[in-house]
This record gives sequence, structure tokens and C-alpha cells, in this order.
Amino acid sequence: MVEGETGIISSLINGVGGLIVLTIVVLVIVSTLLGANLLRATETTTTALETGAFINSSGYTVTNFDTTNRNSAVSVVNDSAIGTIDSANYTFNTATGLLTNATATTWDLVNITFTDVEPTNFETASTNMSTGFTSGIDNVSTKIPTILLIGAVVLLFGVIVLLVRQSQAMGIGGSSNRGSL
Repeated sequence: MVEGETGIISSLINGVGGLIVLTIVVLVIVSTLLGANLLRATETTTTALETGAFINSSGYTVTNFDTTNRNSAVSVVNDSAIGTIDSANYTFNTATGLLTNATATTWDLVNITFTDVEPTNFETASTNMSTGFTSGIDNVSTKIPTILLIGAVVLLFGVIVLLVRQSQAMGIGGSSNRGSL
């Protein structure tokens, strides 16, 4: 084979391999940034009070709960007894905002004080970037079989051209002025 003809094959393999490595590196960097909570240093924390809640086995969902924020119950006060309910008596699900009791006791009227930590602009941007990057990978991955098929066809035509050229150089096929066997 001539040196220029192997360039297409090696370029195609190097290009696909480089794209895969670059994709993996970017995914690792983005997931590390999001997982390490490095972007929460400038977060704004607000404390809110919700009155008229209850704690029973079916649970009470905090009214202003937002799944993009990081909420946590700071204190739950029994409105009728004017006393704080021990945190061992209830559970607060930070993913759904559901407050349920952890004991057999129910409280019909409680006031909930909770913190609401909104995501920073940097955190929102990196989450959007991660979502966009993942959907982009999904879109490209559906086209990879087509791209590889086109590459295989190009390589096949290259091999055919190479074989025809080699056969002509050897005197097989093609137009030569020699007689037949």
C-alpha cells in the first residue's frame, strides 16, 4: 500500500477514537463539578415559615416547595402546645417536600420553619449544560451507525480503487497491448 492511502483509514480511526475520548473527558468533568457541589459557595439561603400544617401518617407537602431548590425543615412547632417537636418525631423528604410523622403521635396544627436554598446562576448553567450535553450525545449516538456505514463505504471504494490500480500495475485486466494467454 502507498502511504497516502492508509491516511484515510488512520484518520477515520483516530477521529472516532478522539471523539470518544473527548466525550468521556467532558462527561467526567461536568459530573464532577455537579457532584462536588463546587458551585454552591455563593448560594442564597432564605428562611420561610409555613403555618397551618399537620403531621400524620399520610404526610403534608410543604406549599412553597420547589424541587430545584434544596429545602430542609429547620423546626416544627406544635401550634396548640407552643413547643418545638423533636426532629426524631418526623421526617422531611427533601426531594418531594413531604413531611410525615415517624411516631404514632399526630399533630393537627403545626408551624414549619424551613430553609430554601436557591441554585446559583452557575449551578443552573452547569445543570443546563449537562442536560444539553447528554441530549446532544443521545442525538449523535442515534446517527453513529449511519456515519460508520458511510465510512465503511468510503473505505470499500478505496480498497476497490487500490486493487484495480495494483492489478493494472501487474498487467492483469485493464487495457494492455499484450496478447492473451
